[in-house]
Amino acid sequence: MVSKEFTKLLAKDGWPANTPDLDPIGNIWSIIDETTYKDPAPKMMKELKRRLCFAWKNVTVDTLKELTLSMPRHVENVIKNKGGHSGYS
Repeated sequence: MVSKEFTKLLAKDGWPANTPDLDPIGNIWSIIDETTYKDPAPKMMKELKRRLCFAWKNVTVDTLKELTLSMPRHVENVIKNKGGHSGYS
């Protein structure tokens, strides 16, 4: 169920269908990817799993807060650019 506050932010028909800039988990995956695949890249499944767990456990609460707090800025820029790139990656 979508909250009333959220629907006030942007009407359902005004939400871009596919906008990577509004995908808050994308930045987390990037952080995890960077940690997991740094040299040397894992060669066995056991090592990959170990690195993924390590990377996820080391994403700080501050990083999560920072990414969350940046979302209104992303939404504003996507609206300003009529659904185009927000200027953030």
